[in-house]
Amino acid sequence: MAFMRNCWYVASWTHSLTASCPLAVTIIDEPLVLFRTREGSAAALRDCCCHRNAPLSHGRCENGVLRCMYHGLMFDGSGQCVGIPGQTHIPSTCRVRSYPVLESRGCVFVWMGDPARADPLLIPLPDDYDPRDWDLRWTQCDLRTHYMLMNDNLADMSHVAFLHEATFGGGDTRIAETHPTITRLERGLRVERWLSDRDRVEHWLPDESNPAPDRRQDMWLAYDLIAPGIFVMRTEIHRAGVARESGYTAPTLPPLHSNLNVQAVTPVSETSMRHFFALGPPRLETQDNPALADAMFQLMCKGFEEDRIMLEAQQRNINRWPVQAANAIRHDRGVHLLRRIIDNLVKQDSESAPAPGVSSAGASTASSASLPIS
Repeated sequence: MAFMRNCWYVASWTHSLTASCPLAVTIIDEPLVLFRTREGSAAALRDCCCHRNAPLSHGRCENGVLRCMYHGLMFDGSGQCVGIPGQTHIPSTCRVRSYPVLESRGCVFVWMGDPARADPLLIPLPDDYDPRDWDLRWTQCDLRTHYMLMNDNLADMSHVAFLHEATFGGGDTRIAETHPTITRLERGLRVERWLSDRDRVEHWLPDESNPAPDRRQDMWLAYDLIAPGIFVMRTEIHRAGVARESGYTAPTLPPLHSNLNVQAVTPVSETSMRHFFALGPPRLETQDNPALADAMFQLMCKGFEEDRIMLEAQQRNINRWPVQAANAIRHDRGVHLLRRIIDNLVKQDSESAPAPGVSSAGASTASSASLPIS
């Protein structure tokens, strides 16, 4: 499976990119350096000085420009050299490749394909998602696995019943015994489901004063998973009976509790990826219980460590037995659908690729035999 190029990848959380120092990231095998310009906007350049190929991420930020700390050349956000120690003439060809960058709702996105096709409308976030409404905690981790294994993991939540039995799942196996409603979006999926009449899960409730008359609850899960790998899920806890009263469709009643889960899957190489994730309750809930967001975040971190261990072990098996067939089950419907969507987008990229002789820097492919489902 080849990497998508004409799409927006999450390169960083907005708060992680400061004006004081450059940030090195790698996306689809291309090393980049991020920094902030004089105006405070994010910029992304190839992490390679055009003079002697020194990594610019080893440089420093000086008043909104990036100085290479090998021989002192300075570059602006467009990649143009704007200063060379010891000379006043700067050749127009003295520049490094720049990449389109957008900041949206807490994320720094970089477009890795044709700059002329960098469409802000393709930012892969749901229109109704506003992080300012939620008391989110943010972090990231690196995994030694192909990024599509994490996308598979997000497309099929039935694993929560077993892999996350002691964390997210709470010992309830019905998420594996029932099937969600899956709707195809233009560049992804929408997945919705009820888990009704379930045992009260204490860690998802703000405190004991929450007006739940007994230990039975209904849980509504709804998420969008959009290529190349952006996941935004809302979880709502309702009193028992709301699922039936709602006709097992989206609830209209206010929940007892809700939380937002935001994740981004960014491929680093064929066998490594960066996983960005954030979680939190509505800000209104934490006014009376400020410890709630931290407690929920710690639980999420434990759950995602369970994912990391499993996915890295899965990748090792794929490396060991690359041609072993993967038997499909009914829960793989979302997995197959998302893979087809991404395959089609990769095909569109290849059909619009530069003509022979024109550089398509950093193009990278992976054998479909190296993945469990193609």
